[in-house]
Amino acid sequence: MSTAKVETLASASEADRPLAFFYDGQRHNVVRVLSRDRTPQALAFVVIGESGASFRLTYDLHAKNWHIQPLEEAP
Repeated sequence: MSTAKVETLASASEADRPLAFFYDGQRHNVVRVLSRDRTPQALAFVVIGESGASFRLTYDLHAKNWHIQPLEEAP
């Protein structure tokens, strides 16, 4: 699996709030962070991109890389 690229406001030690991400070869600005979750292994954000689509952006704290998952639209 390839590493995803996410632009963030970075704190001194780890990824912080995502500002933009690259998905399907395009850059998407984050217009809203809907939720943030932290486990011992990862930070996860559910965000809305400027297209209106929702994504889960997960930062693996051990591997120090991002994964992007598009989320289904609510019916």
